Amino acid sequence: APAAVGAARWSPDGFRVAYATADGMLRVVAGDGSGDRPLAAALPAVPAWRPGRPHTLAYVSRDGRVVVRDVDGPAAREAGRSPGGTRALSWSAGGWRLAALSPDRIRVLRMDGRRRTTTLRAGRGARFTAAAYAPAGPPLLARVRRSRGRSTVIAGGQVFSTRSRIPGLAWSVDGRWLMLDARDAGQLIAVRVAGAPRILSYPGGRLDGWSP
Repeated sequence: APAAVGAARWSPDGFRVAYATADGMLRVVAGDGSGDRPLAAALPAVPAWRPGRPHTLAYVSRDGRVVVRDVDGPAAREAGRSPGGTRALSWSAGGWRLAALSPDRIRVLRMDGRRRTTTLRAGRGARFTAAAYAPAGPPLLARVRRSRGRSTVIAGGQVFSTRSRIPGLAWSVDGRWLMLDARDAGQLIAVRVAGAPRILSYPGGRLDGWSP
């Protein structure tokens, strides 16, 4: 890479990698290392590949627009405005909703032609630290809300609460488990969302995702 890499994500089919560099560029390279090229100037929010459209990528442009683009062609379109301080994007399983996470709110952009936006607010004295759509089934957005020294994980209803700070979460591929990054407690915490409740903990590290 031409500069330090801040985030990298595989396309769903494994033939492209999108990565952000420290100089504020979003780049794309083929899975075999060929064709490395700049795509756009972008903010550091982690880019997100659209499910079902293996080479369509969402990212946040320098002027705060959420852009959806086919990386193999020139076509790009604005999906909406991102909240200030957007740090992550997440697609719903069907690719029809896109969540843009910032500390004080999550904007959910509809991509089915209705151009409707829903805003979830963290509330006074609270902030969101992580959010991600389940990779299967109906659109279910898990989010972590931090308030008064506690982190609460919400996925439909409340599923977990802890005093640890949770800066990241990841769904299992079947949507049955959430893995939580409780880094300051030195743990990874797995919470079963579907089926009988269960919580497991593992010695800490940095959460990067589940094996497919």
